[in-house]
Amino acid sequence: MAEHTSKSLKFRLQPSNMDEEQLQILNAYLGKIGISAAITSSNNYSYLSFDIDSNEYRRKTSRYAGAKYVGSDRPVSEVFLYNQTHTARETAEYCNMSVRTFYRHVSRLKARDLWNADAAFISFKSEW
Repeated sequence: MAEHTSKSLKFRLQPSNMDEEQLQILNAYLGKIGISAAITSSNNYSYLSFDIDSNEYRRKTSRYAGAKYVGSDRPVSEVFLYNQTHTARETAEYCNMSVRTFYRHVSRLKARDLWNADAAFISFKSEW
């Protein structure tokens, strides 16, 4: 399980420096990369506070940010048995991949004679 880490940053504001509408606009942009902004007050001062979810920020700003996650780590035998009673489209959705990617995996498994119910310990996503 991934650990959840959060970091905070505060800036002191001048009186009436930012209103709620501007804060909503700021949150709309920063929320896309795991940062939230809020106006807080303490000791008669207003602060613009930023909370950064480190895991979300890293995931959204890494090299492959925005790339779709393809596939699941289900055993081949489980996918094979599911495919016996469902269509290829349903099986592809079950594996969290496109139909084309599903067929590509199946054809590579068939070429290696691994597309069967006995392949219980082979991951459908990684063993192709």
